[in-house]
Amino acid sequence: MNHWKMYMALIVSVIVVVALAACAPVKESEAPATSVSEPSVSATPTAEETIELTLWTCSVTEESGQWYRNWADDYTKTHPNVHVKMEFFEQEAYRVKLMAALAAGTTGDIFYSPPYPDIYRAAREGKLFPVEGFVNKERLDPATIGTMSVDGKLFGMPLGIWSNLFYYSKAAFRTAGVDPQQWADPLQPTWDEFAAAADALKAAGITPIALGNAPSYPGLFYFWAFHHRLGGWEDLQNAIFGTNGGSFDSKNFIRAAELAQELDKRGWLPEGFNAVGEEEMVTGWLAGRGAMLYMGSWLAQYLGAAPAGFEYGIFEFPSLPDGDPKSKSDTLGGVEGLWIAATSKHPEAAAAFLDTYADKERALSLFESQGNVPPVRDILPPYEGPTGNLTTDMTLETVQFVGTHSTGIFSWYDHPSPAAVTDAMYSNSQALLTGKLTPEEFAGILEEAAKTWR
Repeated sequence: MNHWKMYMALIVSVIVVVALAACAPVKESEAPATSVSEPSVSATPTAEETIELTLWTCSVTEESGQWYRNWADDYTKTHPNVHVKMEFFEQEAYRVKLMAALAAGTTGDIFYSPPYPDIYRAAREGKLFPVEGFVNKERLDPATIGTMSVDGKLFGMPLGIWSNLFYYSKAAFRTAGVDPQQWADPLQPTWDEFAAAADALKAAGITPIALGNAPSYPGLFYFWAFHHRLGGWEDLQNAIFGTNGGSFDSKNFIRAAELAQELDKRGWLPEGFNAVGEEEMVTGWLAGRGAMLYMGSWLAQYLGAAPAGFEYGIFEFPSLPDGDPKSKSDTLGGVEGLWIAATSKHPEAAAAFLDTYADKERALSLFESQGNVPPVRDILPPYEGPTGNLTTDMTLETVQFVGTHSTGIFSWYDHPSPAAVTDAMYSNSQALLTGKLTPEEFAGILEEAAKTWR
C-alpha cells in the first residue's frame, strides 16, 4: 500500500496493552436466525435540538479511556448540538450490571459489550436498535459484521479484533530438528504433524508447550480451539440455546475435552502449570522454557523482555482429520463492539456517532493508543518485513497472517456462552487438564450450567 511509510511512522512505537480479561470478543458467523422485533424510532432531531447521549463502557487503561473521550470531543466539534457523555465501569462487575440494566431498560444510549447470548436475545426481543442502514458496512471488515448481526441485520459497531496463534521459538525447533517447512502447510500443521513436533521437542529435552494456567483461560484456549475444529460455530450455538438437539455434553465437547487433557498426558506441558501465571508463562517462553505458546496478540506487550537475537515463528492451531470442514482454518479470537439501546431517545443520532468510528483516522488512533486491530478495511498496510521493533513486527505479522491465511475468526467461548457456562469453564479448567475431572464430567458440568440459562 502506498501509504506504508506514513502508517509506519505512526505505529512503530505501539505497545499492546490489551489483556484477555479486558472488555473484549467473537465470531464470523451470524447469530441463529430468529425473528427480530423492531424498536420504535424517534424522529430525526433538528439541527437546533441539543442531544445528550450516554455511552457506557469499561476502560482497562487510562489510554483507552482517553481515546473514548477524544472521540466524543472530536464529534462534538463537528456536531455541536450532540454531546456524548462517557460513563466508565470497573470491568469485573460490568457484565452483571449491564445485563441487569438491559433487562430493566436502563442502560446508556450506547453501551459496550461483546456479543454475549444475552445481547442476541435482547436484539430479538426488540431491546436493541438496529444500526443496519445507518452504519456504512462497506468500510468494515466482513469477518466482523456477522458477529454483530442478528437475523442478518447489523445491530452493533465492531471495535477491535484479537487473535490467538501458536508462536514458536525457532531456536528450540532447530535443536529438536523440527522444520515447519516440511509440513504439508507450513502455516498450519495437521494434528499428526503437531504431535510429531511435540514428541521431537520432548525427546530433545525441551518442554513442547509453555502454559501458565493459574488464571484458567490459557488452558481453555485449547479446549475451545479443539471444539471449534470438531463442531464449529453452529455446534456451539446449538449447545448454548439447546436447539437442534445441541448440548455441552455432546460428543464434540467431550472429544475436545479429551484432546485438551491429552496435552498433559503426553508430557507436553510443564510441571505445575496450574500454578503459573500469564506473565511468568510468557517470560519463561521467551527465556527458552517451552518451545510453543498458544497466545493472543497482546503477547506483543511482553516482547520487550525477549533476549537479544530471539526469533519466533507463527502457525495456526492444528487441523483435525474429522469434524466441521468449515472450521478447519479459522482463528481463535474475538471482536468487541458498541450497541444502541432501543430505549434511547435519539437512536439515529447514536448510530450516526458510531458510524464515525469507521473513519480511518479514528480507527487508526485506537491502534496507536492500544494496539488492538480495528475492523476497518485498509486500516493497515501489508506487512513488508522487520521494522526493527519486535513488538510492532509481531503485531503487524499477526494482522497479516489472519488476513491472508485464516478463513475467519471464531470467538473465545467465554463470551458467546452464558455467564453460568463461562463460570463453569473457568472453575473447572485446571481440573480438566490434570485429569481430576474426566472429559465426560467436565462436559456434564457445562451442560448443567447451560440449563440454568436456557
